[in-house]
Amino acid sequence: MANGDWFYARNNQQQGPVALPALQDMARSGQLQPTDLVWREGMPSWLPAQQVAELFAPQAAPGFAVPGTPGAAPQVQYGGYYPTAQQPRYQAEVPTYLVQSILVTLFCCVPFGIVSIVYAAQVNSKLAAGDYAGAVDASGKAKMWSMISLGVGLLAAALWFVMVAIGAANH
Repeated sequence: MANGDWFYARNNQQQGPVALPALQDMARSGQLQPTDLVWREGMPSWLPAQQVAELFAPQAAPGFAVPGTPGAAPQVQYGGYYPTAQQPRYQAEVPTYLVQSILVTLFCCVPFGIVSIVYAAQVNSKLAAGDYAGAVDASGKAKMWSMISLGVGLLAAALWFVMVAIGAANH
């Protein structure tokens, strides 16, 4: 990958690499939206394009200086001074399994369902912190515990029906 190549993502689809001048043209023409995510080597994480000064110049309110102009605070550039660990590419959404966890907690097995809810609640916070691997792990554990809860609940229900049938047969 060349040092100046950029990637962008829209609708969970990664595009690129694209040279900076081409990406700037896309921003000017409206093909690259301010909310589209962009990344290049040296950046700590994907950012909305509107937060990258090279793509969307910020507009100043009256009485305030635009960054990059004389008297303004220095603009952050994404060069090579961030850690050199390879940044993972934009990842698809990770399912939380929160709805399933709540339902199995209410209708099947409370203790295992609560464990599932705890893991399901961690998924979005880990994604927001940039911990994609942790989010995938929490998602998998939420799914596993909701399935365990469902299985235990169904087993308990089947056992109850068998006991009722045996009691009715003996009566």
